[in-house]
Amino acid sequence: MPTEVVSLLAENWLWLIGGGLLALIIYWIADEAGDAADRVETVERVTDRAERATGGVLSGTRALLVGFVGIGLTAAGEVLGLAAVLNELLGGVPYLVGMLLYGGLSLAGIYVDVRPSTLGIAFVIVFLVVSMIWIGNRDGRAA
Repeated sequence: MPTEVVSLLAENWLWLIGGGLLALIIYWIADEAGDAADRVETVERVTDRAERATGGVLSGTRALLVGFVGIGLTAAGEVLGLAAVLNELLGGVPYLVGMLLYGGLSLAGIYVDVRPSTLGIAFVIVFLVVSMIWIGNRDGRAA
């Protein structure tokens, strides 16, 4: 029984949101109709109330999305810069490591659609991060 109800709610989530919004608007109309002088003023009050209610949500969501995009772009730029420096510093090592990893995965029956050099650079970055965390925790310091 509960799984059927959850399934029904999951299949009709748009109807639920629409019904909730309709109920909210009907409540606002009933709440504002007593204080308003006529229907036009009721519509204006309900419109103002809806703008105040959605304005905070939309501006908060917009700020959150801009923040996440900024953090993501900064992190991606730093990782690409690190990959470029590692590629210059290590020369052909990332390609060799990538070829070894690619061959090992192929032997295990796992086929990935990525260049060996990219796989090698990713492995070197993950290895460095894990090494820094492990060394920092071993000495009792945060990494």
